[in-house]
Amino acid sequence: MIVTARSKSEFGLYLKFDRIIPLQTSIVSYSMPLPPKLAAILNPAYRPCPHLGGACKDLVWDPEHGRVPRGYFGAPCSVSDIELVIVLAEPSSPVETKDRKEDYSWLADCADIASAMADCLTKRFLNRDSNDVFARNLASIIQHCWTPLDLETAIQRTWVTESVLCSAKNPCDPILPEAERTCGENYLVRELRLFPTAFLVALGRKAQNRLHALGYEPTYAPSPAKPSGNWHSSKDAWARLGERFHEWRKRRNEMQPQASPTS
Repeated sequence: MIVTARSKSEFGLYLKFDRIIPLQTSIVSYSMPLPPKLAAILNPAYRPCPHLGGACKDLVWDPEHGRVPRGYFGAPCSVSDIELVIVLAEPSSPVETKDRKEDYSWLADCADIASAMADCLTKRFLNRDSNDVFARNLASIIQHCWTPLDLETAIQRTWVTESVLCSAKNPCDPILPEAERTCGENYLVRELRLFPTAFLVALGRKAQNRLHALGYEPTYAPSPAKPSGNWHSSKDAWARLGERFHEWRKRRNEMQPQASPTS
């Protein structure tokens, strides 16, 4: 599949499909490249990341089976577009079924891998499977924050990322503190420095604890993944998060200097 570049004005239309965009492909372009400063932070993770031979030696580089740094997405034109940053724990283990395979072998064909990856996962999120609890809950969280805007517009102002970019070697395996710290310092902190005035959210205790260890004080809300993703209390917490974000935006807008009226 060849994905041709589109302009920003076409972005919303391009993303409106009734099916999940498959992750397996051979030649990849993207609808909109990431802002250069953001892409420059993430692209070194695909050389592959040098820390996979050191602090992150328990993690795996295996593109054909979905094991690459991933989990971040959004569609900003510039870093100044981002008002909301959502930090998750780490990507879940790659899914492989007869209908879907997470194959990232196409990375070798792409010069700006970070942009292609973000674009791929943004499409997948916006065209999510209704049975995917995690994606459905994350969409609900973003919609709580950005109502009355539609999700396609909201994702242009939101950056979703992971506190650790690689999934654990086996499902539910812990990630070593050294790997958490190394990934955080080399990727997450540098991402967050691009959005110094954004509203920072940690979804889940792992993401919150890792951000605390890096010196950040995020707003906390429960993870959209199971088991907390199925709790009624989580849904209430996500609604309150949306209210807090709306209040924050209102206060920030009130503090911004008003443009002088033209005569």
